[in-house]
Amino acid sequence: MKRIDLICLIASPIAVGLLMTYGGSRPMVVATLAILGWNLGAWVPETALLRAAQRWSPALRQAVTPAALALALLYLTVLSFGTLMTAYLKWRGMAEAELSVYRGFGALSGVLATLTFPTLQHTAGLVATGAGAIWLQLACLLVATAPAVASLLGLAVGSRAVLLCLVWGLVLSRFGLWTFDLAVNQLIQESVEHSQLGSINGVQGSLQSLCQMLAYAAGAVVWQPEKFAWLMAASCVVVATAAALYTAFAVLSQCGRRLAMIQPQLLPAEDPEGAGLLHGSNNMQEEL
Repeated sequence: MKRIDLICLIASPIAVGLLMTYGGSRPMVVATLAILGWNLGAWVPETALLRAAQRWSPALRQAVTPAALALALLYLTVLSFGTLMTAYLKWRGMAEAELSVYRGFGALSGVLATLTFPTLQHTAGLVATGAGAIWLQLACLLVATAPAVASLLGLAVGSRAVLLCLVWGLVLSRFGLWTFDLAVNQLIQESVEHSQLGSINGVQGSLQSLCQMLAYAAGAVVWQPEKFAWLMAASCVVVATAAALYTAFAVLSQCGRRLAMIQPQLLPAEDPEGAGLLHGSNNMQEEL
């Protein structure tokens, strides 16, 4: 399976690059529709197989389901260094070499997240680390998106300022994204029974593929580059929804943990006076 994944990671950028180069008068539309069709073709049988294996019901009953759904929603966005964002940045005049540099910075930001995650988890706790990470990601994406949306609304924002805010916001958001990804996956590993872990991970992958497919579909509908900022704004709304969903999970999780700590104190305990009365009653019965 790992070999298949690696082959796909190598082949997919080559295929998309060929479509973007030889895709006719609208190469970006052709490439987007091709990616959408490929994801749809893969998602339908995957969903059918998962449904046949009756995996959805156990997945929805897990306590960590809201956190898993929040992670899946982060795939329903155009705010990454993917195909759609690459096309938009090139349309705004960014050179391929410069774009590659920012992609590298984004990858380094993700690597930094993997290095700092154990310390953050040990210091703040797993649930709190996830909450801080997703809100950090949202803050970075808002900074990245605001100038482009302001420019679209007619405000005087320089083109270079739009580009710099966008790419650096994306670079910094990768730290929050990968930290959140690590936190949620660790929560799934710790909270799901080992016998159900494979099926739960399968459902999670299917949901993420669905959200990614919907993001490409949105790119096919709003295909004009000059309107791409609206997709960026919608992506921020989706990330905000994911952050709110995870925060609700974190609050309920914390309340449940405190309730579990308080509940044993509310259970009937041995009362020395009651025990004395009961002991005295037994003595009286023995004397009678």
